[in-house]
Amino acid sequence: MKAEDIINSESIPIDKRIKLLTSYKDEMLDTYKNNYKGKQEIKNRVYKPNPAKSGEINKIVVNLYRKITNTASYFLFGKDPELILNNPSNELQPLFDKFKQSYKDANTGKINRMIGRETLGYGQSAEILYISGGEVNYQFLSTDNNDLFPYYDEQGRMDAFTRRYMVNEINPENGEVTVVYYYDIYLKTYMRRFRAYDSEIKEILIEVENDDGTKTEKKLLEYDIMPIIYYKEDEPPAYQVIDMLDRYNLIVSNHADVNDYFSFPYLKLIGFPVTNESRTGESGQGTDKSKPYKNTPNVLHLDLYYGDGGKEKRPDAEFLTWSQKPESAIDERSNLKKDALYITNTPDLSLESLKGITAPSGVALELLFTDAIAQAEENQDIFNSLISRINVHKDLLSKIEADERYKDLDIMVEFKAPIPENKSEKISSLVTGYTAGIMSKETAVENNPYVENTTIELENIEKDQAGAASLIIEPDDPDL
Repeated sequence: MKAEDIINSESIPIDKRIKLLTSYKDEMLDTYKNNYKGKQEIKNRVYKPNPAKSGEINKIVVNLYRKITNTASYFLFGKDPELILNNPSNELQPLFDKFKQSYKDANTGKINRMIGRETLGYGQSAEILYISGGEVNYQFLSTDNNDLFPYYDEQGRMDAFTRRYMVNEINPENGEVTVVYYYDIYLKTYMRRFRAYDSEIKEILIEVENDDGTKTEKKLLEYDIMPIIYYKEDEPPAYQVIDMLDRYNLIVSNHADVNDYFSFPYLKLIGFPVTNESRTGESGQGTDKSKPYKNTPNVLHLDLYYGDGGKEKRPDAEFLTWSQKPESAIDERSNLKKDALYITNTPDLSLESLKGITAPSGVALELLFTDAIAQAEENQDIFNSLISRINVHKDLLSKIEADERYKDLDIMVEFKAPIPENKSEKISSLVTGYTAGIMSKETAVENNPYVENTTIELENIEKDQAGAASLIIEPDDPDL
């Protein structure tokens, strides 16, 4: 059943209509979020012999889940993806330049990194595009304060999208703060808003900003393209190795337990405790009652005791220590970390692992991060919706400037690996290519990592060359 038929059906109560449109929810979302935020399995650890002692053991989370997620996001969006015009022309280039500026002004770089972390860590995220103050704006819909419900038609295409969010409102009757839920239901060409309070759901008007800055209320927020962009990952990369990560945390916690016990050892007392009752006066362990005995408060008196073979031994005291080291546990912990990073193609960028590397070449850097770059290329498929974002941005910008030519821009996104760049090596290669005659000056300047505007830089180079030529003094005598 199509989403529009559901929401407009008069025969179905409104609460059931909304329930149908919000029926899809990723059951693993809370699990993914808890792991990313450090609420991992180790937190449920109990002391096996005595569950009542669960508070006395370590529950340490080494959050490799977040490490893997953030690294994967970094190799996608650490360097902003480049916008490329597939149909360049003298007419469209000025529009493309304006689009890029509008895209940058919307702070898409920051939005990209937020989308990358939540999609690869939580399994989903979304954003909404809208016009405000005569500009295109973006709002990131974090699942921390939004419930996201895509609705798919029979062909598996997203037919509608519902955003549920909570608002604290002041009750005018008693002045108390009341929790109210709102449902923004986006269909293909319009959005409707509903308010849920005290088991009652009612449709409300939507405040819309006009071109002149004034605001009006409408039942429908109309648009040409649905302004919601939804991103989905079936299984986050870090969750693929969750068993390894749980085992890693357990070993770290067990090791901490051992350190707590043996680094602060107990004093072990060896001997027969002397009390009035133990002064039997008989042969064997105990003290003759005929001998004087003074019971000193808070002092434990130890007497002789008999060991193996009935040999008499004097009382003693020593600290309880462990002379062995848990080498196997330390090795397993190290191997678990290596395997988890290897399986998820996560490079170890710690100072310890990079120690000794000095100014490697560009080729060496690419080889060093081959796995991470390969993983990023696979993850790019998740963010193909960036093209949908660009289409919505073009549509909104065309309305702001009343120029339908923006829709003619054929724009693609090219991801850039954020690996360190050996700039001196690159400039040397550009110089070699130019002097060898296999590269133009324009191409060399355009690829210079220190140049931001090729046109201005070429003009400055020509001015410098012209100035240098004017300083050459010609001799008066042509025969000289």
